[in-house]
Amino acid sequence: MMWMDTSDTVSGSSLAIKSWAFNKRRLGRSNDHRNLGLKALVTSICVIFMCEGLQAQNIWTTVVGRSLFDQAWSIIETSEPAYIAVGHSSNGHNVDRRHVGWLVKLNVDGDTLWTKSYGESDVKSYLWSATETSDSCYVLVGDQWSSERGRELWLVKTDTSGDTLWTKTYDNQADLTGFGVIETSDESFVIVGISFPVYPDESDYQISVVKTDRNGNALWMRTYGDLHYDESFSVIETSDNFYLIAGFSVSSQYCGLLFKMDASGDTLWSRSFDEYQFSSVIETSNLTYVVAGTKHEGSHQRLSLLETDFNGNVTWSRVFGENDKYSTTSLIETHDNSYVLSGERGDFYPDTLKAFLMKVDHNADSLWFKTYERTIHDNAKMVLEAEDGGLVFVGNTGSGGSEEGSDIWIVKTDSVGSYIPPVSIESKPVPSTEMLISSYPNPFNPGTSIEYELPDQSDVSVIIYDMTGREVNRLVSISQPPGSYKVSWNGADHVGRQVAGGMYFARLQAGDNSSVAKMVYLR
Repeated sequence: MMWMDTSDTVSGSSLAIKSWAFNKRRLGRSNDHRNLGLKALVTSICVIFMCEGLQAQNIWTTVVGRSLFDQAWSIIETSEPAYIAVGHSSNGHNVDRRHVGWLVKLNVDGDTLWTKSYGESDVKSYLWSATETSDSCYVLVGDQWSSERGRELWLVKTDTSGDTLWTKTYDNQADLTGFGVIETSDESFVIVGISFPVYPDESDYQISVVKTDRNGNALWMRTYGDLHYDESFSVIETSDNFYLIAGFSVSSQYCGLLFKMDASGDTLWSRSFDEYQFSSVIETSNLTYVVAGTKHEGSHQRLSLLETDFNGNVTWSRVFGENDKYSTTSLIETHDNSYVLSGERGDFYPDTLKAFLMKVDHNADSLWFKTYERTIHDNAKMVLEAEDGGLVFVGNTGSGGSEEGSDIWIVKTDSVGSYIPPVSIESKPVPSTEMLISSYPNPFNPGTSIEYELPDQSDVSVIIYDMTGREVNRLVSISQPPGSYKVSWNGADHVGRQVAGGMYFARLQAGDNSSVAKMVYLR
């Protein structure tokens, strides 16, 4: 199934473009509204989207930063309920920079509840993934590096406030890092990552798998691969209580890797797929496995999905995208038995990197594709489905709206990937007298009256936007004196076609001032 991208950019950046993917854990939601004042914390307007057959869906975007380089790589929804974004923070590129693991906890409205940093003053600390445990705590995985000890796999357990309960490091006589962690049915932890011996060549990576008990004590460690360049970022526990791992190998070309192992770490079967680079694997409600990644075809990098049976035999495969480079970072199955992929589109050089979400049905036929852009370097590292049916992705965006540095970017969309780009609906403050706009009835069908007041003579426009920030209809474009005005909208676009039901915005622009009214069109 092929598609050409005709979607509009709706509004993320990272200074790294490697794909990471982790096991999704979908649990609950939160209504806590505490907020911490952080350097470079920006939260857009939060709205509620309602349509027939769906519960209310929060839509928001949040940017969080405290240092020059702040990056997140995964997100989980907790049982409290709340969101935890996992990453790290540093003050620059220099050798002596401070580099710490970092957690950001938000409520379901995107408000920051707290942030916590982890690590030692003389050690560079990185966090890549997390899982919520059966005792309602969090286990975080990453690595720590120092000149004395090299790179060690790092496992941290915290309580719900982010306070450390215990921490463990592992080396296995080689440099180790952990990119994904799951809690298993026997209350252990399985960690997948990379092992790279200090000799003979640090570019000789192998896939590492580590199993610990509930207190972080190592039970076994395994490595897989041929000392070329083998990596894995995704592990799941299957319904038959085995472990399935997706990754890739690079020698003369990319080769996707999929292997299944028992609870003792012994390989049951393994499969390889030429030209593929796997980033994420899930077990579906149909009791199959679906693997997401990138297919390398010459200079092209295309999105890929493969479905296999429990023995790794392919039942179907699909590739998507043309005339661009795509990198898939995570994959989930949604409540309607469809799949959503996250990732990044374009190149870091030149400046064309954008975040994307894509939804396909259970046969991998494309339903929609959306890109998200805040600066010239934006990405989506992980997506999850929220309890209200919307989607949440975490990624990275240029710090302060530029490519110099990076901040953590978290976006909550509706069920079709739409949300409010802040630049499209931002209201500038009115310095002296008030300028108002409202609509009634709201929600409405078939029409609504939009009323507004002008304090001064102004060049006036009233424009209807959809949730992607696209202009739908221009109702007013004229100079008007002070006073009260009313204009009607019947749910039609600029050529008279009826628009789809959902959230729309009437933006009043009068000179340098603006005001926005939110409206729900019922179909």
